[in-house]
Amino acid sequence: MRNYISFFAIFIVAEISQQSLSFVHSPSLVRNTALLGVNKNLPHPEYTIDDESDTTESTTPVDKGEYFSVTQTKEESKEEPEVSKGGPPIQKPEYGALSQGTVMKIQVGDIALARKAWKKRRRSGSPLLVPCSVLNVDRQSMVRWNMIYLLEKFGLSKKDGIEISASDMANRYRTFLKSSLQNQADALSYSSNNEMIKDLFNKKTQESYGVRLVEKDDQLFLKAPISKSKAHQRTAKTPVLQFRLPKKGDHGDEDTMTHTGYLRARKEDKEYGFLPLSAALRVSQKDDVDSGRVEEGSIHPAVVFDYDAMGDGGSPLLTLSLNPRGTRDNLKMKTDRRFMPIEDPKCMFNELKVGQGPYQAKVVQMLPGRALVDMQVGREVSQAGMVNVLGTLQFKDSFESDPSVAKKSKWLIKDFDDNDDDDDYEDDSESVIAASLEDLDFDEEEDFDEEDEAGIAEQLLALRDSSTFEEGTFEEGEEEEDISNNFEVNDDGSILFTDPDTGKPILLNEDDGEEAPKGFGSKMVKEKPSKNRKFKIMNHQAAEEPKTRIVSKHLKVGDVVDVYVRTVSKQSGQFAVTTNPAVQGRKAKDMKKENDASKRLKKLKKSLGGGLRLIYESEGSECEGTVKAASKTGDWVYVEPDIEGLPVGIAAMSEELSGVNSGDRVRVRIEGVDEERGQLSLQVLEKL
Repeated sequence: MRNYISFFAIFIVAEISQQSLSFVHSPSLVRNTALLGVNKNLPHPEYTIDDESDTTESTTPVDKGEYFSVTQTKEESKEEPEVSKGGPPIQKPEYGALSQGTVMKIQVGDIALARKAWKKRRRSGSPLLVPCSVLNVDRQSMVRWNMIYLLEKFGLSKKDGIEISASDMANRYRTFLKSSLQNQADALSYSSNNEMIKDLFNKKTQESYGVRLVEKDDQLFLKAPISKSKAHQRTAKTPVLQFRLPKKGDHGDEDTMTHTGYLRARKEDKEYGFLPLSAALRVSQKDDVDSGRVEEGSIHPAVVFDYDAMGDGGSPLLTLSLNPRGTRDNLKMKTDRRFMPIEDPKCMFNELKVGQGPYQAKVVQMLPGRALVDMQVGREVSQAGMVNVLGTLQFKDSFESDPSVAKKSKWLIKDFDDNDDDDDYEDDSESVIAASLEDLDFDEEEDFDEEDEAGIAEQLLALRDSSTFEEGTFEEGEEEEDISNNFEVNDDGSILFTDPDTGKPILLNEDDGEEAPKGFGSKMVKEKPSKNRKFKIMNHQAAEEPKTRIVSKHLKVGDVVDVYVRTVSKQSGQFAVTTNPAVQGRKAKDMKKENDASKRLKKLKKSLGGGLRLIYESEGSECEGTVKAASKTGDWVYVEPDIEGLPVGIAAMSEELSGVNSGDRVRVRIEGVDEERGQLSLQVLEKL
């Protein structure tokens, strides 16, 4: 009897006997033949011998107490199906490509053989990998997955992605998957291949899988908007399992295909061979095992979670999951922006300008911090032709007014005293409105200002490497003087400043982070109260109290919103939009200028404890100050007033004071806030 044992069977036995822990079901009787059945006497259905032909059996010990049985039928190597006397032809096995997210029916094996899914992390909540057996798959679904697999593997590269014709697919199905596409159509009650393809890839299915079915020149084509290289990457991760028609006693019906226990893989000699497939079910100890949901012998529908050609001691391992959430998304091909054709765009990308709108845009994809919207914008690409360009709508740019708040809002005008909290002047809506004018950052890097986090010592020392003045502080042609070498930090953390004129060291007090005092410094000369100062403070407060609150707009895929063009990048071929109508009709240059001013004004408020009260209280007052930088293109200088708490401001001066240079001492008058620049406004009165 041993003479009938094939070399291939001995090879399989040797391979499995070397595995210390295998997910091949144990005890198992696996047969390398086209005729397989289910042994009902075993705890779980296993593949056993059907006495339909002369066969021999050899049982070889694998591990202690375990046996692996391999049998071989005569004439098995013939390509053509055998025909029994007066009976139908013997059915040959065929193959199914099961990528991540595909569904199949499995049976749980011995839970005692489970192992941790995360080998390098000893966590109590780590998922378990439990041995299981793949029983069957839905036949119609398998045919659909096979056609998508053939598209990815053999599709021709086109300007809008990859494509395969129905005739070419039928040829590839027969040669590569060892089955006739017409036979599949007959088994599924379709009159023709084309009828089956159209039904399997209806409009809803095309949307779910990210493919397109088009008809041209009286022929069907299956297309996908991805590159050939990405398609091959997907097929490399897809196992091709061996299936057969169901038989009496199998788990399933005539609409399913039964797994034989093997998969087809390419060997080192580039030839295809058959290897026993190990399968494991990814479960939770608490939710699945302890709850009794998963137990030995239980049958479940599961999705393909992962495939590792060397995952089980050097043998193929298929990992499945009971949770389809997220995993099913892997079935859909992620559209490459280069291959999003559009036939009739509503507008062209090269004609987009900042401030245009409103446009109706449909939310097509949600990403971290932003959404992709479709405005039907076309762009000419050399290879792909006319493609659709998606816009970016950041969540911070998606907001709407809340009319219900307008009834509750009231104008708040009151006198202010020294006990008032500066937070009362905080503009709740300013950050939202200003955000709609910020430049789009396609790298998704957050606007982080290190100066706000560092102490004074760090800020002064940073002067030696780069300027502490933010970009945009100086006008074109202006220069700042490097005074960083005049500062030193003592061992106790105190800061020592050396006067560049006298050489006298001056000890500076570092701000401890508390609110800046509201009083004036010792260098104050005199105060000229402004008659309308209180009115300006109250008016400023009233202006900052919004009549209608701006709230964030919740977005979801499928929403249609009115948007306005916020930024356009011709170099990268991208654009961003906002739902804020305030940008309508604005010029990009003006918006950038206002954006810079808004940033500086926001930073100015933060440096003053959250509001502008100190500036408005000081308006009209005169004091001394030090020129930090002089303008070479205009009649102004940057002066740091000697009023404690006030930052460097921009000071206008008359023509007779044009000789003022950096480091000079001057007398200035507080004029308020320069709204256009977002800075403290001063007036130089005289040079000291």
